[in-house]
Amino acid sequence: MSSNQHELPPIVDAVRDGTGAATVLVGGPAIGKTTALQHLASSGIPALRITADPHERTTQSAALDQLPNPPRTGDPLWQRLRRAAPVLLLVDDAHWLDPVSARAVAHAARRVAGHRIGVVLTTATDHPLPDDLARLPTRELPGMDAAAARRAGIDAAAPVLDELLTLCAANPLALTEFAATLTPDQLAGRVPLPRRIRLGRRGRDRFAHPLRDLPPRTRDWLVLLAHGPPEMTTCLRAARALGLDLDDLASAERAGVVHGARWTSPLVREAARHTATLADTARICAALSAVMPATEHPVEHARCLAGALTDPDGTAAALAAATVPLARGGKLLDAYETARDAAARTTDTGDRERYRIISAELAWLAGYGEHALNLLDRAEPRHSCDARASAVIMRAVIHGFKDSWTSGWWLLPTTGDHEPGSSAHALRLLVTATTAGWGHVPVAALQDTVTRLRDLVDPDYRTTVAALERVVTGDSGLPASQRDALRSLAWWAAPSDALHPKAWPPPLLPAFLGDEERYAQLFGTLLGTDPVRGAPSTRAVLLLKLAHARSALGHWEHALTSATEGGRLAGELGHHALHSELLLCAAWIRAARGEEPHTRQLLDSALQHADRGRSGSQPVLMQWIRGLVALSAGRPAEALERLRGARSDRRSPHGVLLRRMSAVDAVEAAVQVQDHRQAVRITGDFERWVHAGAADWAHLDLARCRALLDGDDAEHWHRRALELSDTTGRLFSSARTEFHFGAWLRRRRRDQQAREHLRAAEEHFDRLGAHAWSRRAHAELRAAGETRSSGNAATRAVLTPQEHEIALLAAEGLTNRQIGERLSLSPRTVGYHLYKVFPKLDITSRAQLAAALGAD
Repeated sequence: MSSNQHELPPIVDAVRDGTGAATVLVGGPAIGKTTALQHLASSGIPALRITADPHERTTQSAALDQLPNPPRTGDPLWQRLRRAAPVLLLVDDAHWLDPVSARAVAHAARRVAGHRIGVVLTTATDHPLPDDLARLPTRELPGMDAAAARRAGIDAAAPVLDELLTLCAANPLALTEFAATLTPDQLAGRVPLPRRIRLGRRGRDRFAHPLRDLPPRTRDWLVLLAHGPPEMTTCLRAARALGLDLDDLASAERAGVVHGARWTSPLVREAARHTATLADTARICAALSAVMPATEHPVEHARCLAGALTDPDGTAAALAAATVPLARGGKLLDAYETARDAAARTTDTGDRERYRIISAELAWLAGYGEHALNLLDRAEPRHSCDARASAVIMRAVIHGFKDSWTSGWWLLPTTGDHEPGSSAHALRLLVTATTAGWGHVPVAALQDTVTRLRDLVDPDYRTTVAALERVVTGDSGLPASQRDALRSLAWWAAPSDALHPKAWPPPLLPAFLGDEERYAQLFGTLLGTDPVRGAPSTRAVLLLKLAHARSALGHWEHALTSATEGGRLAGELGHHALHSELLLCAAWIRAARGEEPHTRQLLDSALQHADRGRSGSQPVLMQWIRGLVALSAGRPAEALERLRGARSDRRSPHGVLLRRMSAVDAVEAAVQVQDHRQAVRITGDFERWVHAGAADWAHLDLARCRALLDGDDAEHWHRRALELSDTTGRLFSSARTEFHFGAWLRRRRRDQQAREHLRAAEEHFDRLGAHAWSRRAHAELRAAGETRSSGNAATRAVLTPQEHEIALLAAEGLTNRQIGERLSLSPRTVGYHLYKVFPKLDITSRAQLAAALGAD
C-alpha cells in the first residue's frame, strides 16, 4: 500500500453516500496507478475494469468491448452504470483509449454528481489525454514516502531512505528492487549508495516498455541521450557522427518518452541504459566522447570514455581528473564513485594507489569516516610516494577529528627520512603536522618538523613556511605578507584542494594573530561554497573556527549558533574530539557572560566527548574557562588559582597562545585579591613578549594590565587602553576597559567622568548578554551617583552609594570575602556596611536583601 492511497477513501465514500466522484490519477510508470485501481476494486463496491491498449487506439469501441456484455447501440455506458449503482468504473492507461470509448467514458464521468457512481481513470505523466477526457479533475500521485517504504519492508536508516526515494524517483518498484541489491552497511548509512540505481528484471521490463516498439535508430538516439549531457546541441553533433538525424528521434517524442533532450521519466532513461547492448553502448559513447573535449566537458567526457571501453589508462586518468570539478561542484559522492572507477580501470600500480586514496578522502569529506578508514586499510600504498603521503595525512585528520590531534600527530612521519612525495604533498604534510602538533607537541619539536620539511616545499611557498616557523613559537606580530600566506592555507588555493580535508588553522590562531575579522569573513564565505555544502566534516570544523573568530569579535550569539550547529554535525559524524572543541568554544562565551550553570554543563559534556574520543580532558583551555567564569561571577581568588593552571603549559604552541591570551584575566584576578607581586610578575612577562613583536590586541591587553596595577601612571594606561580598544574591534575587551576606567575614576571621586565610561560599559555588556558584568557596571554607576534607572528610588535614598553597591552584591549571594575581593575592601569592612544596611531597609537577614532592593 503506497502513500498515494490516502487519496482513495474519499472516492469510495462519495460512491457510497451518493455524492458521486470522477477523477484522473496521474503519475509516472510503475508509480502505483494500477495498484490504486486494484485497491479501489477491493473496496467492496462492484467495479467494471478497462485497460486501454496502445495497439487498439484506432479500433472503435475496443476499450468498451473489454466490459462483460459490452454495451450495444441504444444502451450507452452511462445508462448501464446507473442500473448497476453503486458501481466503480476503473480505466487504466486512459491516454490509450480509442476515440469512441473515450467519448463514452467522458460522457459518464461528467454525470456522476448525485449518483452512487465513481469513474476513476489513470494516465501517465506527460501523456496527453484524449480531448473528451482532458477537462476531468486530476490528482497527481506523488509516489512512495518513507512510511510506505518501511511498510514495504525496506529497512534503512532515515537519511539513507530519503536518498533512496530521491534516486528511485519515489517509485515503489524501482525502490524495492534497488534496495534488494544493497549491502547492510549501505542500508545503515556506513557506506555510500551507488549514484545510479540498478533496475531488476521487472523494473527493466516495466520501464523499457515504452521503448520496445521504437525503431532501432530511435533506440540509438535514446541510448545517446541516456549517456549524453542535457544540451541537445552536443547530443546532435554526436548523433550526426553516428548517421542519425532529428527525424529518427521523432518516434520517441510522439510516444512521450522524451521532449527533445529531456526525459519524461528518469527511470525510463535508466532502462534505456540497462537494455542497450554493450556494443551499442560502446559505439555511442565513443561518438559522444569525441564531440565533448575534456577541457569543456571534463566529467561527461570521462564518463563517455569509460563507456567506450577503449584505452583503460587514458580513461582512468580522465576519470581521476573529473573528480576535481565534481568535488568543486559539491558532488562529493559522484567524485568518490568516479575515483573508484578510475582505480578499477588503470593498469598502473602507482596510479591505482593514488586513485584509491583519493576515493578514501572523498568518502571522508562526504561524511563516511569509518568507510574511509577501511578504504585506507585496503589501499596499502607501496609504490606511490604521493599516495603514501595522502594516506598518512588522511589518517591523522580522521583521528584528529574523532579521537584527538595527539593521536593524529603520532601517525604522521615527522621523523626519519620519509619521502612525502610531490611539493604539494610536502606542504600538506607540513600544514597537517603543524595543526596536529599544535596542542601538545613542544615548540622546539614542532619547529624541527617545519625545518625538516621546509626544503621539500615549492619555493613559491617560502613566505608560508616562514610564517609557520614564527607562529609555532608564539609570535603574533607577523607582517601582512605572512598573514596573507597563512590565510591562503584555509582557502581553496588550487582546484584539487577540494579533494582534500581542510583542518588549518588551529581554532584560536586567528584571534591570537588579531586577524579574526578577516578570518570570520573567509570562513563565512567558505561555508557558502559548493565544496563545503556537501562536506559535513569540513562544515563542522569551519563552524568551529567561525565560532572562535566571532567570539573574539564579540558576536557571541552568532558564535553560539555556529558552535551549536557544528556540534550537531560533529555528533552525527562521531567526531568526538571536534565536538568537544565546539562545546568548549560555547563554554568560553558562557563563562565570559558569567553563566555558571551553562558553563558547567558545557564543560561536563566536553569532557564526556573527549573521553569518548580517548583524548582525555583538555586541562589548559578548561582551566581558562573555569577561571573566567569565576572572575565573571566575582570570585577572584578561585579565578586566580584556575588561571594559574591555564598558564602552566609553556611547551606547546597552544599553551603559549593561551598563556598570552589569558594574561589580562590573571592580572585582574591577582589585583582583586591584592596579590600585587603576582600581578606585576605576570604583567612583566607579558610586556616582554609584547615588545618583542605582537598583534594589536596584545598591546591593548598590556595597557589594561598596566592600568590595573594602579600605579602613578594608571590614568595614562587606562586612556591608552581606550584608544587601542577603538582599533581592535573586540567588544568584550572594550567593555571591560570602559568598566575598569569608570570604576577607577569613581574611587577617586571623579563621579561625573566615571559615569560616562560606566554607562558605555553597561551598554556593551548588555549587548553581549554578559549580565553578571552588566550588574557590576550598574552597581558602580549607582555608587557614582547615577540617578537614571527603573530601580527602587526609596531604597537608593536611604543607602549610601557604597552601601548600595555592597547590598546588591550580597543580594546576588556573594560572601563578605567575595564582596571584599571585588571592591578591594576587607571582609570586616563589608560586614560593617551590611550591619548598617539591614536596619535602613528594615530587614534582619541577607535572604531578604533581594526583595528589599526591588528592581535593583
